[in-house]
Amino acid sequence: MSNQARTGRCRQRYDADNGRRLIAGTIPFRLTRDGNDIENEETVKNKGTGETTRTKATTDSNNNSDIEVLVISCRRKPNKRSFPKGGWELDETVEEAARRETLEEAGVSSTNALIPIPSKAQYDTKSNPMGCTAHVFLMHVTEQSEKWAEDSIRVREWVSIERAKDVLKQKWMVDVLDEAARRGLFRCNTM
Repeated sequence: MSNQARTGRCRQRYDADNGRRLIAGTIPFRLTRDGNDIENEETVKNKGTGETTRTKATTDSNNNSDIEVLVISCRRKPNKRSFPKGGWELDETVEEAARRETLEEAGVSSTNALIPIPSKAQYDTKSNPMGCTAHVFLMHVTEQSEKWAEDSIRVREWVSIERAKDVLKQKWMVDVLDEAARRGLFRCNTM
């Protein structure tokens, strides 16, 4: 994967029925060390230093207190936070677009399958009068790079689900996060 972010919208997908721009993104997450079940461990590799971080997974699907999600600063409003997302381009699947945007904007990736969040969020934007439709996935992070395509313009921060609800810039992102937590989707590929 290139260390440069794709730019421009000439290769982006739009919904033929309503003209909405199609967006793909993720809610990157990890399990914290506060878990109780020591049988399930995961290793997250830092691509920059090669060091690994071990965390303990838990199996309590009704409690998300041991989950942290990764939020990033917004390009135009650096004090606001968002999940990694961007245009779904013609030469990729929606999952490939979600992985690419997450790597470009947040410098994290996963060897695990992405977990689709069933609801597609629709939201308005100044750049497209028709708005956007976002396809969002959960990404259980397995690698975090020290350097990434947009590291000079973005800050990333691991926060609790509750904290994320307070700092996210857009309500639709809070709604998608709530939906994933309500359905217990953070546990789908961590066992």
